[in-house]
Amino acid sequence: LENDENETIPNSKIILRCKDGRLIYFDKGFRAIRMEDRFGNYININQGSVSGILTMESSSGIKVTSTYNNNILPSIMTVKVSDAQNNVVKTITYNLSSFHPSTNVNNREAWFITSKTDEMGKKTSFSYNISQNYVIGSTKYHSVNLTEVNFPNGLKAKYTYCKGEYVDWRNRENNGLFKVRTYDRISEVEYYEGNKYLYGAVYSYSDHNCMCYID
Repeated sequence: LENDENETIPNSKIILRCKDGRLIYFDKGFRAIRMEDRFGNYININQGSVSGILTMESSSGIKVTSTYNNNILPSIMTVKVSDAQNNVVKTITYNLSSFHPSTNVNNREAWFITSKTDEMGKKTSFSYNISQNYVIGSTKYHSVNLTEVNFPNGLKAKYTYCKGEYVDWRNRENNGLFKVRTYDRISEVEYYEGNKYLYGAVYSYSDHNCMCYID
């Protein structure tokens, strides 16, 4: 990580040099404005001066533009992909929803996709289970678990979760030991065609496969 005092590209203030040769450029607000591989191929990222508009353009001329308005619910995000001749080749519309996972922390909210519709009008919908998961101090944290995906071709995926544990290094029990918290992790995936079961997978975990919380 180094200062870019000469602005290698416009508005660049910091460069992150990766071991594989990639370069990531950041502006003064620590926002990524370009990602470049070791061959010189790059993607420029422009968040623009208008809130809710994000544009990404590759060195080959492919452009992705995302617009959204989070002042209304359900919020709508539209993503358009254009070719080098500026012809729109793909458009996807996302319906977003949100909730505030904590009642005592301001401006903390989680966003999730409820459905997406492609340029042909084919719609994929998503269902979730939102529940209180664990408490740290006086703050309640919630989980947003994807439970079902309904595809436009009639296929359906269902997800089941189980509880895992992790050590909360910020809080101790009365006996001096660190508290053990729980979190949700996927335990089973099932695929259906209508109501007909097709196939699935079951997941198991070792005692050391856990979430790590770092403050």
